Amino acid sequence: MAPPPAPKRSVLANSSKSTVNASRMRRNEMTKRTGSSSNTSFAPPPPAPTSRNSNGSGSEPPVKKTKRATWDTKGRLEDLEATFKNVQDTMAGYKETAANLADTLKESNKRIRELESFKTSLEDTVHAKTQENDGMAHELAQLRHELAMAQDRHQQQLQRALAAHQAEVMQLKIDRDDLDRRNALLKHELDHANENVANLRSALSTSTVASTALEAKVRTLTMQLDDTKAELTSTKSELDVRAARVDELEAAVRAAETERRKLHNTIQELKGNIRVFCRVRPVLGKEQEKEERMARMVFAPSGKAVELVEASKSADGSKTVTKALPFAFDRVFDPSATQTAVFDEISQLVQSALDGYNVCIFAYGQTGSGKTFTMEGAGPSPNDAVLIDVDDAAALNAAAYADDHRGMIPRAVDQIFASAAALKEQGWTYTFRAQYIEIYNETLRDLLAPPNANQSIKYQIQHGNGRTIVTDATVVDVTSPAQIHAMLVRAARNRAVATTNMNERSSRSHSVFSLAIDGVNATTGESGRGTINLVDLAGSERLNQSGAVGDRLKETQAINKSLSALGDVMVALANRDAHVPYRNSKLTYLLQQSLGGNSKTLMFVNVSPLEKSFNETVNSLRFATKVNTCQIGTARKNPSKSG
Repeated sequence: MAPPPAPKRSVLANSSKSTVNASRMRRNEMTKRTGSSSNTSFAPPPPAPTSRNSNGSGSEPPVKKTKRATWDTKGRLEDLEATFKNVQDTMAGYKETAANLADTLKESNKRIRELESFKTSLEDTVHAKTQENDGMAHELAQLRHELAMAQDRHQQQLQRALAAHQAEVMQLKIDRDDLDRRNALLKHELDHANENVANLRSALSTSTVASTALEAKVRTLTMQLDDTKAELTSTKSELDVRAARVDELEAAVRAAETERRKLHNTIQELKGNIRVFCRVRPVLGKEQEKEERMARMVFAPSGKAVELVEASKSADGSKTVTKALPFAFDRVFDPSATQTAVFDEISQLVQSALDGYNVCIFAYGQTGSGKTFTMEGAGPSPNDAVLIDVDDAAALNAAAYADDHRGMIPRAVDQIFASAAALKEQGWTYTFRAQYIEIYNETLRDLLAPPNANQSIKYQIQHGNGRTIVTDATVVDVTSPAQIHAMLVRAARNRAVATTNMNERSSRSHSVFSLAIDGVNATTGESGRGTINLVDLAGSERLNQSGAVGDRLKETQAINKSLSALGDVMVALANRDAHVPYRNSKLTYLLQQSLGGNSKTLMFVNVSPLEKSFNETVNSLRFATKVNTCQIGTARKNPSKSG
């Protein structure tokens, strides 16, 4: 931008001279009138100093200009020239700023072109990775198919070997019974022969011919007896061979059990060390009575995906716009799924705990989504639990846990004890120790503590040798499922519950049931030590949904903080960060051994089918999707420690 043209100096100068001359003439006339001396002079006041503009480099503060007299034309011209110079300096600053802006614009355009190039490169990389993932998924499906076929072949071979072994044992019993009968018959014949020999010897003196015949007969019987003894010796040798064969078959059965453990662990590793199951609870009777609106959900035939349909008004409100939100998990259970069907999917993971691995199964979701029902089943409420005799195992099993409504915890316990009893025939001996911990407002509580226990105890979490210990917490040695059922009732009495807008009986804490398993095989020398943690997390709803105030507000804030820390741990594991923030909450620190590399973890994300819970459902499924992308490495079997 060109500066404005400077005024013509000659015109200004001429104008200034004429004004000065006129001023002198008037001053002389005034001097004559007043009789002043001829040498008296009247000098104009000095011009006011000009200040530097704000864009200049001077540091002096601006000086307030004094107003010049009307007759001081020269001073006023000087002021105009100073002002014009300031304007020129300002315009120069503007030019420099414009040049800087032009350079900045060039750099921005260059950066935009670089970002567009980087975006294109990223899109190519994403496309390549997508193709690579598809190939790996196809290869994984083939490996799973081959592994399933190999497991079927191995099972068939094992069944055939067991059938052959049983047939051989049965045949050996038949042969032994036959030999016993033959031996008795031979003994009877030998006795009869001896009797005949005695009779013949008594008649020997009466008949030589008869004596010779009897001696021949005795020799024949003696030969038969020798043959029978030889046959008995051969039969005994055959029995020894068959007994050795029985020992070989029993060793083969033990080897088959070891191979089964290896194949079972391989299957669980292929399924993923962190697996996520989604379960949509059924509509409750009171919800049907109120005619609650249901959210639109579409379940895939494969049982591994669910699609939520979100309906909203268009911008002008003239029509309804629908948006599909698809989610995929390792398994999706629709509202019609039973507790039995759900447990069938996790039974193999429960078996891993008996095989010597750390296992963690936890339920996540908003309050009222069915977490406690999934984990504990239709067990007693805290009020009903007070009325149950925990020493009456029959009443406990019949009344507290209806068969079809039993949760994952009692079912897992029953399976573990049944499997341990079956493995006892193969030389395995197991011991079990259980504890039940609650995390309430970031404070550990012992749900198995006696009523008169010291409430001021500060429990501490300690990790070591693949196990997690809560100091001073009650640990119970258990020998039957009934004992654990009694523990669940006792814990229900002590569990922290409160009323919120989401559920009239809402769990306000995280409960962690832990069962430590130690096994040793005296025959093969094998050993293992596993731990299974079954966790019922508190409700994950947001504050504006829970309607919590006062103490309930503090509880909700503590719950959301711990669940947020759980999400941070999952993100760190998924990103393979060098530091995983387990210590950010008591929940993640307590479950550290079950969330790290040496474990097998499964998460149930429980959601409600109601339309009013749609936003909370979407948030829960998004969190579960983030967990489903997490890989924690290969689980390792825990060796047994002496003492």
